[in-house]
Amino acid sequence: MNHLQIADFQIEPSPLGVGCTGEVFRARHVRENKDYVVKRYNSMAVDHHLMAYMFERFKEMPLHDGIIPVKAFQLHKTPYYSVAEFDSGKKLLYCGAFKESEAWALIQLLADALGHAHKYGVAHGNLHPGNVFFLVDKDSEARLRIGDFGAGMLGKVHHVDLGESAYFAAPEQLLCLGQDFGDGKAEKWDVYHFGSVAFWLLNQVTPRGGFYQKLRAQEIAKAGGRPVPVDPIALATTMEKEGKLPWKKRIGSGRREARYVELIESCLSLDPAKRPVDMREVSQRFLDIESEFTLLETQEKAAQDLADAENRVIREKLKQKMKLFTARALVTILTASCIIAILFFLEYLNLFKETSMKNSELDQVMTNQQAHISILRNQVENKAGDLKQSRAAADASFYSMTQLSVGNQGEETLIKDLERSRTYYVRILKEALEGDAEPERGRALHSLAHIEKKLHRDAESLDHFQKAIDSFETQLRKNDAELEEEPRHNIVVRLADCYEHVGMMNQIPGSSEALASLTKAVWYLKQVLVHDPEDTAAATKLAESSFFLGQTLERQTRFEEAISFYSEAAEKAVQLRSLSDSGEKNKELETMISKLQFHAAESLRKTGREKESVDAYIATIESVERLRSLHGYTRDETLIMARSYLSLGDIFGNSKDITNEDKDQVYNEALRLLVPLNRQTPDHVEIAALLCHSLSRLARIELAADHRRDGYNLSLRGIEVLDTALKKNPENLNGFLELAEARLGHLDFLSDDKASAQKVSQRGVESATMAHDLLLQTARKLSEIERELTNQKLRRIFADYGTICSELGQDQLATKCLSYASFKLSYQD
Repeated sequence: MNHLQIADFQIEPSPLGVGCTGEVFRARHVRENKDYVVKRYNSMAVDHHLMAYMFERFKEMPLHDGIIPVKAFQLHKTPYYSVAEFDSGKKLLYCGAFKESEAWALIQLLADALGHAHKYGVAHGNLHPGNVFFLVDKDSEARLRIGDFGAGMLGKVHHVDLGESAYFAAPEQLLCLGQDFGDGKAEKWDVYHFGSVAFWLLNQVTPRGGFYQKLRAQEIAKAGGRPVPVDPIALATTMEKEGKLPWKKRIGSGRREARYVELIESCLSLDPAKRPVDMREVSQRFLDIESEFTLLETQEKAAQDLADAENRVIREKLKQKMKLFTARALVTILTASCIIAILFFLEYLNLFKETSMKNSELDQVMTNQQAHISILRNQVENKAGDLKQSRAAADASFYSMTQLSVGNQGEETLIKDLERSRTYYVRILKEALEGDAEPERGRALHSLAHIEKKLHRDAESLDHFQKAIDSFETQLRKNDAELEEEPRHNIVVRLADCYEHVGMMNQIPGSSEALASLTKAVWYLKQVLVHDPEDTAAATKLAESSFFLGQTLERQTRFEEAISFYSEAAEKAVQLRSLSDSGEKNKELETMISKLQFHAAESLRKTGREKESVDAYIATIESVERLRSLHGYTRDETLIMARSYLSLGDIFGNSKDITNEDKDQVYNEALRLLVPLNRQTPDHVEIAALLCHSLSRLARIELAADHRRDGYNLSLRGIEVLDTALKKNPENLNGFLELAEARLGHLDFLSDDKASAQKVSQRGVESATMAHDLLLQTARKLSEIERELTNQKLRRIFADYGTICSELGQDQLATKCLSYASFKLSYQD
């Protein structure tokens, strides 16, 4: 080791250990005064090109508590080495058995750490209990850290003598000695390694290969204890022949633990296609199970509390019955004893006398209280009159009302409350007609419009919003000079809210009328922020109105203007992010930031500014990740993340500088987010369409790599998912457009199967025809530009099907497609 010199490090001469890929030494950093571990690699036992690539990605990966950081490495020339932090923990291999609950906790920590690595494209390749370190800190909190990434059975290795760590490897990895690692196979191997370590933690044996391990132990005994390398072919063959996994009987006896066992068994599937895609999916599935059982336990506790309450009621009833029985027995005894009865009667007379005196005192108290109540009633009536003139009280009442929502329970009560509030504001409006009561009238109209909107009286609500606008603007014009700043501020806030709702409730969302109203809303909110630049509520409202305005501009293909509004509002919201309160306000502001960034990215892409759109999509992903720390992903935020990854994949698809592996990773990110959502709501067409899109793009990547069968299966799965959702929602225009395009792409896999291609083309034309019919039915709900763009897309799809059907000899179907391809939608409002 004397010939290995690393600047700033003092390396101990004796190795800490020797493995199949090299030697490990302890080293001291001279300036930091901190211990590190130096691993010198055997140049014949590692793929230094692949390891250099992995360590570069490792270096760019954010730190994670479960992964030992690598400080430095040299893999472009010999000697090859890496320098990692020294971990004071004990190797998991030497920790002995854990209780089942402790083992599951450690397994989830391990899954989270590996999921983090896979998220950033870093595969381990040789996970086993010898490179996982366990430590219990001073707060009695257990932690795991993984080390030794990339070395061993991964890459183009010339020669390596495998040790017992090979017992944890996947059979197909052993058969190719880790050389065929592309197309996500390395991540699949890590999933199997993880499953093996998890199984070992729970059962203290490896899941497979037990027969081979006994034979090798016998050979070592015959050799007098000398090392005997593991034969990877023999080990893999033995593993593939073994059947049921040797679980201990007690493992997985609980409902939650049984679900964990199912997940580990899926990780240990001999068929790689049946394993989770990567460790991110495994980690997410653990979180899903935890969420499911946390909810279940909450429900069961509530049921138990209810049962306990019922039992207490029953016990109380029994006590009351016993008291009644005792009282009756007492009456019988009293009746039998005359003397005792007389004594009790005298006592009763005495008590009656005292009670009469107390009743007289009570009557006097009641008289005094009634007088006091009368005084209070007069005060309340006076206060009620003052309250009508109080803008602050009216604002508080209004904002409380707008926060009401109808849930599964209490719906009737809430509707009754809203109806009573509506009656109150109608009366206020009648009173406001007399005298100079315009401020009161405007606020009443505004509040009444919101109540009617919640009661789904949209026509009346829209009318009252319009009248409120007239009232507020009249007040601003009449009192422009003498109106105080605070009342003006309140009027402007309400005006902005009215204009936003008028724009949103317009019958045609993309119309010029909707655009004008939303533009006014944004203008007024900017005036609010001029008055108070640190008003986070107004900034959030401005972000929301700008979002709706940008969507309206997008519908009119005015993308540059939409980008301007999105960007300006997002920039203002980001500036005020640190000033907002923690909790719901912060979450609301962060949610609007992510929406604005996403739609800005979409508009930038539509204008051809792809480089800027990539930056905007990445900013969106970072904002949604920040939301995750506040409350986890909602469904809408998960969809924004998935759509961002899909858009990035589509943009990268046009670039020759991006490898298929990178495109595959981006689409797989979208897939990882969409699959759980689709499982929860298989009838949701938007989710199904996005999932179909990602699967179709992954299928193309597989086809380009000459993996036709894998690509065919991915494409077919996407079509089936979307077809299932549309059967439950047969009026979704965009869903049928996506399905028609997906079937068009699926034909690429059927070039040598004419009969199947004819069937798919016929179904594709049916999907396109359904979209055409829905466009005619829903044209009134679309702006003129949206109708034209959808019609153009349909004509292109029909033209492509017409060409393909003609080539397949489906002349009649081709003629139909070509007639639709020349169809121009003509619609008059």
